Formats: sequence, structure tokens, C-alpha cells
Amino acid sequence: MPSPESPAIPASTRYVTVAEFAHQTGLQPPTVYRMMQQGRIKAIRYGRLRKIPREELEHALIHGIK
Repeated sequence: MPSPESPAIPASTRYVTVAEFAHQTGLQPPTVYRMMQQGRIKAIRYGRLRKIPREELEHALIHGIK
């Protein structure tokens, strides 16, 4: 359990929202959600939000999404 001083998500780890990921990759948000459900895009739940590691975005931009 994190202490009151430490955040639940480490500050050194960067995440983007589904909307940011969709905008950067040219996909529609429903497509991003579907790809997350299929396991093609890694994401975490943070409360009601879905967050995608920035590394996933960088990989998608460099290598494309399969």
C-alpha cells in the first residue's frame, strides 16, 4: 500500500489518455478502446479512466499498430 507521500502511479512513469493516443495515431477513440480489449494496446485503469503508457504510444508511432 502506498504511503501518503507516494503517489499511486510513479511520477517517473508517463501515461497518455485514450483521446491523446487516438489523436497522435490517427485512430478513433472507440477503435483504441476495442484494441485495448483485444490486448493489442496495453493500458491500466486509474479509477474510471484508462491510461496508456507513453511507451505504447511511441511504439505505435514507430512500428505501427498490428
